[in-house]
Amino acid sequence: MENDKKKNLLSQIICVVCVVIIAASMFFIGYFVGGRAESGSTGSGGSSSSDSSDSEFSSLEWILSMIEENYYFDFNSEVYSDVVSDIVSGLDEYSAYYTAEEYDALINDNSGSKSGIGITYNFVSGEGMKIISVSGNSPAYFAGIEKGDIIVAAESSTEKVDFLTCTSTEASTFFSERDTDEQFTLTLEGRAEVSLAKAEYTASYVSMYSCDAAWNYVTDDSGEFICSKTDYTEMSYLPADTAYITLSQFYGSKTVTQFGELISIFNSSGYTSLILDLRNNGGGYVSVMQGISGCFVKNGGTAMIAEYKDGTRTSYPIYKQSSSDVLADGTTVYVLANSGTASASEALIGVLISYGICSYENIFISDYGDEYANWYTSGGATLKTARTYGKGIMQSYYQNSDTGEVLKLTSAQIYWQNGKCIHNVGLTADDGCTIVTDVEWTATKYDKELQDVLSIISSW
Repeated sequence: MENDKKKNLLSQIICVVCVVIIAASMFFIGYFVGGRAESGSTGSGGSSSSDSSDSEFSSLEWILSMIEENYYFDFNSEVYSDVVSDIVSGLDEYSAYYTAEEYDALINDNSGSKSGIGITYNFVSGEGMKIISVSGNSPAYFAGIEKGDIIVAAESSTEKVDFLTCTSTEASTFFSERDTDEQFTLTLEGRAEVSLAKAEYTASYVSMYSCDAAWNYVTDDSGEFICSKTDYTEMSYLPADTAYITLSQFYGSKTVTQFGELISIFNSSGYTSLILDLRNNGGGYVSVMQGISGCFVKNGGTAMIAEYKDGTRTSYPIYKQSSSDVLADGTTVYVLANSGTASASEALIGVLISYGICSYENIFISDYGDEYANWYTSGGATLKTARTYGKGIMQSYYQNSDTGEVLKLTSAQIYWQNGKCIHNVGLTADDGCTIVTDVEWTATKYDKELQDVLSIISSW
């Protein structure tokens, strides 16, 4: 009887579609190596418009119709219950359901509107909170916190936590319980204490460094981004002809523009080698990837190809940039990657490979040791090291025009312009990539891995 009801429901669903397809070309963030973002609340679950069974049934019809028509992989229609989230949980890890409120918060977050202090980190019992990255223009950035720092204690006016003896939950709870603008102090290993507070800010995702200078994006009094050049000697080990650009995510409304401006500065400064750091960059919007691709490929072309459930294919073009924002001919490009390099990051690497901008040999991939393996798999996760993540699929967003609720579904498999698909495989030594061995699995001060890469390059 129940199976007959399900079959009848699915038959009815085919005729019940009222949808607006939005942002149909989005990659979603794939992975951070053991990292967790501390960025405060980005919006909590919204309430449904009605508690009636009719409302729930309407949502169920719409969600199943979207899955049936658009979800790339096979779907067992028997896997559903009266709860919407249970339906989506039967799909892959990238598909998701959002209330209208949750989706609005997601869009704001991806545009760069953040709340928090702006760090990602690994928490290691007995060692503290190890900073993986610091968001540009964030409270942590202005407080002078840097990648590789280790937070060993935190103190507010009402609470003090020792990160060397507490649990990861206790550490994250300290931040979540702080109010916006509430001052607190962080103790950094080997450094003086820093004071800061959670705040609303617009994140910057791209920065450039040389042996004696740094270019970062910060907002002025009007809230507009400006490129700030400062003296910076923390990377004095970089060769004089080399600049290093770090791109943390493919989000932000100004990221493509800022990346192009940095490339223009790179060209006008006479640098001849570029190191692009995509470590722990889990992806983001396809459109950002298309724009950044145009900073490397001057004449345009195909950035990637999406193959959908019905076998049709769509080519996503490289967005052309102004001539000053395109990397000069003859520049040698190197890429840093690891098992957190996923999705749009891998697609950008595909552009660099497909158009001869970068060779496989010039892609350096981190190989972590046993300590990382033991730490990472302790929670049951599948170990990935000496490879990129391998996310060669795309998610599209579908919105119910009546309720504003949104489904994110894996809708296509992605191919590089040269026909390669890296899904569930990633890039490895088998492709000719250079593996960097004995890498410390948490970010290190002064980036020892980058220095190791420079040593490898100088030996060629």
